[in-house]
Amino acid sequence: MKADRIRLAFVILIIGAALLALFWPDASKTYDNWVEGLFGNIRLGLDIRGGSRLDYSLSVPADATKPIDEIANEVVVVVRQRLDAAGYTEAGITRVGVGALSRIRVEIPGVDDPSVAERLVGRQGTLYFGEILETEQSETQPRPKVGIQYRDAIWLRSKDFAGPATTWYLILPYVRIGSQRVYLDGSKVTDARAEVDTQRGGFKINLAFDREGTEMFARITANFVQQQLPIILDDLVLVAPVVQNAIREGRAEISGRFTGQESMELAALIRSGNLPAELIKEEERTLGPTLGMDIVTASLIAGLFGLIIVLVYMVVYYRIMGLIADIALVYNTFLLLGVMSAGQFILTLPGIAGIILTIGTTVDGNIIVFERIREEMRSGKTTLNAITGGYAKAFSTILDSNITTILAAFVLFYMGTGPIKGFANTLIIGVVGSMFVTLVVSRLLLNAFHHKIEHGFYAKVETKAGGQ
Repeated sequence: MKADRIRLAFVILIIGAALLALFWPDASKTYDNWVEGLFGNIRLGLDIRGGSRLDYSLSVPADATKPIDEIANEVVVVVRQRLDAAGYTEAGITRVGVGALSRIRVEIPGVDDPSVAERLVGRQGTLYFGEILETEQSETQPRPKVGIQYRDAIWLRSKDFAGPATTWYLILPYVRIGSQRVYLDGSKVTDARAEVDTQRGGFKINLAFDREGTEMFARITANFVQQQLPIILDDLVLVAPVVQNAIREGRAEISGRFTGQESMELAALIRSGNLPAELIKEEERTLGPTLGMDIVTASLIAGLFGLIIVLVYMVVYYRIMGLIADIALVYNTFLLLGVMSAGQFILTLPGIAGIILTIGTTVDGNIIVFERIREEMRSGKTTLNAITGGYAKAFSTILDSNITTILAAFVLFYMGTGPIKGFANTLIIGVVGSMFVTLVVSRLLLNAFHHKIEHGFYAKVETKAGGQ
């Protein structure tokens, strides 16, 4: 039974990690109701918990060639990309009004501080590489320099300005290579990803350039070996690393001990591109739950009631095997919630619908296995052999049905926005979890209680025979 011991250790390890992520106490959080307490470590959506709302008007450039309505639609797309990339998949971005009266309304769930959303939404997101002329430590911005060599230079502060004094860099918005000016900006960046910085700690951002950007970056780094090369986003110097050698592969990293949230936001700004118009904040407010707690509570009670009916039915019809299916179902529920907590996914009512749907997939997989096991036992096989044979016959059916569901959910995730992504998230996690509990957890329990399964099966057969 060595295989069962390995399965047991794996099952305990997985559920232990899920429960740890789900119930690890966070002293910084306070909860206003039992729903928030139940899902304490899960980010709740706007319809359950509330969040922040920001209203912006558009300042369109004077030389814009596109109609303002088209520009407003492009702004909605860019903001949507930024928020999705930063993990706010449940955020709502809508355009209010038409023409010159157009406004962009952004509603982000689970964000009580509107400044968090404002950092991500309202910034232009212009990334470029510059050249440092001077450096100065000061609490305030230094005076402009006079001279022809400083004609294009501007003072920009470093990203880290929490202390009494901050580092200011006198920056040229281009890089001089001999008599040439090289302008390398974010348009040449094809990808930006936040990753853990295993060498220096914290997080970093990995950049990938297109062909033209690769050539330009190689020229720049070759001429700036052992010199600082600042990377600027809007009006902040993200980092000013010293170039160690020429980088010719078209890949670079921004490292500066970023936090996880900072790295995700910066990567989202870089990857999503520049806003086609400046956003001017008109209003900000903190919102309560959009559906009201009575509706949320009623929905959860309905879901729990349906779950109880399924649990009771399985025990009545399948007896000990039904109890095993119920344990697997509860296991998958905690596993799903644990993954959502660890992955910082946002839970909304569509997400809860996805969770309820996975209840059906979990039970369905177990029923397929149980019926195959019964067929094997009717043919005269021992319980353990019947379990082995039942899983062998049911495996392809379970795999095919779940993979088709996962593929459909992936389409919803990549092509959908907002609540559709939230539904797809829970569905994907839940279906993958249901496959795991059906093929691993349930099998472990069936092997452990095979004597009781055998007794219950033959007792039921004898009862039927006696009744006939």
